Amino acid sequence: MISLRYKDHLIVADGRFEENRKLWRPVVTIGWNSDSAVAWESLNDSAVLFETTEAAEKFGVELARAWVDGRPPRCDGTRTVRKSYQ
Repeated sequence: MISLRYKDHLIVADGRFEENRKLWRPVVTIGWNSDSAVAWESLNDSAVLFETTEAAEKFGVELARAWVDGRPPRCDGTRTVRKSYQ
């Protein structure tokens, strides 16, 4: 598991083993402060699989950084809150 801070966000990346394929899928959670509360986003729908958990985790970190970098600012200067329903 990799846990790090990136642009005021907490990124936690892990790998989930897909038993039927014998490969690892990245599982990512991103947390940040939003309107005096903590908001979370889960990125668990990656179609990319890896032979090792370490490779899945590293890809998960890059996926999370891209997600953080791509979030549009709200008109009040804060960031939008995206919800995941997975």
